[in-house]
Amino acid sequence: MANERNNKRGHGVRNTAIAGAALLLLLGGGRYGLGIGRGGGEAVLPQEGNSVLPETAQVETAEPTAAPEETAPGDDGVLEITVREDALYYEGEALDLAALRDALLRDYAQGVTVKLTDDHAIKSAYDEVAALLTSLGIEAE
Repeated sequence: MANERNNKRGHGVRNTAIAGAALLLLLGGGRYGLGIGRGGGEAVLPQEGNSVLPETAQVETAEPTAAPEETAPGDDGVLEITVREDALYYEGEALDLAALRDALLRDYAQGVTVKLTDDHAIKSAYDEVAALLTSLGIEAE
């Protein structure tokens, strides 16, 4: 009989411990991602005046700035031509040799610097651009 009483007492202690652990998980486990606490599935939105972020992490919106003015090629005094492999780029726009000639005739003026960049250019493509510049009387950097 003493054995039965000890056996029942052991189950009672074990059951009480399990129930206590379950209660702790349900009530206090929310901060560990468990239980029915704040992370129980419903979003908690901040109310006016309350913030989720600390004061130092507040995001301020910047005043809108005016859009940059459109500039014509050469407004900054430099016209850029880049030869990349066999492709020609004038002020960042891909052109063929005839279109490059037309663009230079339109945009080049005395005092404007032409910057010719070799970006892994194929020699024949680079030489064609250099010859075009020479035929137009334009010196390149």
